Amino acid sequence: MDAKKLIRLYEAENGNGATPYQHLGFGRQKSVRLYGFVRPVEDGEAVFEAWLVGNSRRKRGKLAMKCVYRMRTDSESYQIRATFEYNSFSNMIHPHLCYDFHEEGITEDYSRKAYTRNYVHNKWSRVRISRTDGNGFCEWMLPKPEVMLNGWDGTKYKYWAYDPACGLCVADYLALYRITPKVELLSKAGLFRLLTPDVCEFLERNPRFGKFLARHVEEARYWSPWTAKRLYAKTDPVCAEQVRRAKREAEERRRLRAIEEERRRIRKERAAYRQYDKAIRELYERIKGICTTFGAYEVVVPKTSADMLDEGNAMHNCIGKCYAKNQGTKDICIFLHKGGKPCVDIRIDMKTLKVVECRGVCNKDADKSAWKIAKQVAEAVRILLAA
Repeated sequence: MDAKKLIRLYEAENGNGATPYQHLGFGRQKSVRLYGFVRPVEDGEAVFEAWLVGNSRRKRGKLAMKCVYRMRTDSESYQIRATFEYNSFSNMIHPHLCYDFHEEGITEDYSRKAYTRNYVHNKWSRVRISRTDGNGFCEWMLPKPEVMLNGWDGTKYKYWAYDPACGLCVADYLALYRITPKVELLSKAGLFRLLTPDVCEFLERNPRFGKFLARHVEEARYWSPWTAKRLYAKTDPVCAEQVRRAKREAEERRRLRAIEEERRRIRKERAAYRQYDKAIRELYERIKGICTTFGAYEVVVPKTSADMLDEGNAMHNCIGKCYAKNQGTKDICIFLHKGGKPCVDIRIDMKTLKVVECRGVCNKDADKSAWKIAKQVAEAVRILLAA
């Protein structure tokens, strides 16, 4: 039986849309459901598909269904469409997936909004599975089914006990299964908090760890991975030193990973802002004559977007991220340094050539002496641009 027939049967039994799974769209609340479907293929492998389902507003009483994700269990890539990750960069709203199902009137038409670059509605994109989030899981968010329409019968994974309630996508659970098939014991016992690569590796190295968890299954549902390993180490002296060493190594990996992620973020940020370098450089050539000393301050004109990003990081403000794209077209940003260290940032309106902002560290309003220098700098800029 294919996915569409199974979806219709499940919805008929449970009521169309009468499931507790509600996703938030950007406007009003949307009632869409996500189902998982398994298609066995050769050699015991399978193709896992995620199907988006909603009540069509174009055809009353009809179900709208669309496959938005598919992945072969023996592949290192997957295909996805009409889906992208939204991150508000706020701790109040966690990152989540948005599903574009506007052709049935169920969600917003996200293709018209600039939430992501090169977004093409309903076009399949192939993405390589990367595991660089530091926990061994997929770097990008992937669909997590709310209900599995069928089981894994007819595949080599028929006993692997994947449960949508575990909170992992199939790709992440598959990565754990490749570490050790014993992951099914954790899943069957409902120990979803322990479904991590390090616990699976620990379980593979220490066979008695599984029996220990079985004896404490009720408490273990509330244990963190570190707590589970620490409590087991008390019963196994040989393992205790392994746990301590693993903790030190994990802390060192986290430290190195944080450094590398920050370097990667900076490289990516600078690459995105290089498109503004031409205008920034042209402005620098026109007003570089003001790069001298005004009172106690050294006047610095940025030559590239990287200079502006570095200034913003040093001053803890947004002069690089927000104004690099306007430098030389709408704004003129100039820095005042003292002893070679950033201390004041000036923003001058390109049309009026008047000082709009004069900020100190952490975006604090600069003192009167800095404002006075800023106005002198603005006058010098006006003279150079008029020449």
